[in-house]
Amino acid sequence: MSQRWARAPHSGRTLLDHLLGTYALLRAADVPERLQLAGLLHSAYGTTLFKNSIANASRIELANAVGSAVEELVFAFSQANRPRCFDNVLAGVGSTMDADLLVIECANLHEQRMGQSFFFKVMNSVERGYLQCPPLLISMISSRLRASANGSSVHVGNQTGCRI
Repeated sequence: MSQRWARAPHSGRTLLDHLLGTYALLRAADVPERLQLAGLLHSAYGTTLFKNSIANASRIELANAVGSAVEELVFAFSQANRPRCFDNVLAGVGSTMDADLLVIECANLHEQRMGQSFFFKVMNSVERGYLQCPPLLISMISSRLRASANGSSVHVGNQTGCRI
């Protein structure tokens, strides 16, 4: 898979660069390892927005390689109708899987320097008490919103994860 990732174009560079960047954000945020690995592989089956599947393994083979919990997150991310699929979790009624996918999506968008309107929705949900997020995710989102207003880059700290 690695050679295909190295060549696949994504957001102005290679998909491998993007996936490694997403993984680095989640790792720096000290989220559970299953979220870090799911972030690294989040586009392996393609997504509703990135149509190219780069996994040459079946779901069973990928689950055997990285664990079923990681594979389930990767598959769910590939099937998610983003950003609409986060409406429930942002309203405080989503599942744990929804919250996990939201964390991956925040890192995914942050790494691409995108998602300002999505981050406004996340912040609104937090402010209304619908979503409880540790300080790093809030800091990451706030920094992204400030950076987009200023045209500057941002740095991520070391803790994230959401609960509804």
